Amino acid sequence: MRFDQHFVKGVLPDAEIPYASFAQDVSFSVDTRTLQPGNIFVALSGAQVDGHNFIGQALAKNAGGLFIAAHKKELLSTIDQSQLKKILVIIVPDTLHALSN
Repeated sequence: MRFDQHFVKGVLPDAEIPYASFAQDVSFSVDTRTLQPGNIFVALSGAQVDGHNFIGQALAKNAGGLFIAAHKKELLSTIDQSQLKKILVIIVPDTLHALSN
């Protein structure tokens, strides 16, 4: 199965995909300390740490994409739009739920 817009919308019908640069090889990371270039960073919100606070670090490490929560999508306005156009950005109601699907 190919990881593309059709697949994402089938699995996550509530997903919004404002930037759709889909890579052929897809790997996910929830920790910027271990994120490898090209990984899609999934910003999880926990009791102690909110992964959305690390989106800048993920992009600095050449993340291939971002999964962010809908209630945090205003963070995209703080990022250079030319940088966002080169990656995949998926906005979902709940990033943990999206990752587990």
